[in-house]
Amino acid sequence: PGPRLRRQQGGYVMIHVVSERVYKSGKYWRGCLSYSADGSPEVLQKWFRGSSCMDICRKMLDFSSRGFSPALLYGKFVEEEYLPYKRNTIKLSSYSRLHSTCRLSGHALQEIDASHCLSVLRDMQQDGFSKSSLDKVYEFFNNSFNYAVQQGHIDRNPLFNVPKLYSLQPRKEVSVYTDDDIRKLWQGCYTLTHLARYRFSVLFLLMTGLRCGELLALDKSDFNLPERFVRVRSSFTYVYDTDKGKAVSLIDSPKTASGYRTVPLNDSAYGIACHLFELYPHTPYFIASGTGTRVLPRNYSRMLQRLCADCDVTYRGIHATRHSFATKLIRSGVPVKTVSELLGHSNVQTTLNLYVHPDLSDLRAALNWLKL
Repeated sequence: PGPRLRRQQGGYVMIHVVSERVYKSGKYWRGCLSYSADGSPEVLQKWFRGSSCMDICRKMLDFSSRGFSPALLYGKFVEEEYLPYKRNTIKLSSYSRLHSTCRLSGHALQEIDASHCLSVLRDMQQDGFSKSSLDKVYEFFNNSFNYAVQQGHIDRNPLFNVPKLYSLQPRKEVSVYTDDDIRKLWQGCYTLTHLARYRFSVLFLLMTGLRCGELLALDKSDFNLPERFVRVRSSFTYVYDTDKGKAVSLIDSPKTASGYRTVPLNDSAYGIACHLFELYPHTPYFIASGTGTRVLPRNYSRMLQRLCADCDVTYRGIHATRHSFATKLIRSGVPVKTVSELLGHSNVQTTLNLYVHPDLSDLRAALNWLKL
């Protein structure tokens, strides 16, 4: 311990080392350096992590001689270190979503504790966010703190042993188009000629259960019409472009690894696919805009809203076509595993949680087995 000089911004900052502590923790060595800077009576701490005692001592010496810097802000750490690290391990669309998740940007990384994170999560809880949204933000905080520990910025994850929060919102019921709605939409696609030609693809969604992004990314080369199937290999999505400072559209991989799949075409889906091939003979895309480019998700959503309004059908969103497809299969007795593979879910549990819910008649039938 003792005073040391360090050049900073053209001058010198006096660092007085108060104490140094090095110890072994599990497979790693940790060290804590207590110091005061520039004559301030406040004692600060800097934690280090290394593979050996000598490694820790080397890092301490380097820090005290030339490594002293102001407190690292959490937002700067996320932007410059954590997100670039995650970019190599996750999809671009997921990276884009994480980019907008940071909510503690102005706090010093070393000063953040569990109360800061829980205040953010409780605010989201009071605002009515779903359990899934709360879990994603919790995981973002937790993983970023774990990475900060690995890099030696902090000694301990402030969320260690802190449980996740539950949502105050009741579980949302799956929204589907009824059989009567589907009949109206089917008729409207053939009679409402003022709408875009790709309106027929709504029926294709109802017959295949594809996500909207998967439909918009389809090329004609993805189809095998003689064998009557389509290969899902990509998805149309929006991602945040840090250079442009806005969201841009691109063709990305499916939502999950299970999203890569082959979907057979029944007679109705096959007829619609052939009809759309005839409507777009001069483009490689399955459906296209009036100028021959890919259809944007927002434009597709507007088309479906107009189609529902003209057909006197309540608009339930594009994803409701996928819910309708799955619900009808489940009610028809199709095995859940088969439905899960057709939908491209990562596991059967996702399908069970979304679509398999016993109603009152099912519960009554179950209790009828209990007879004295």
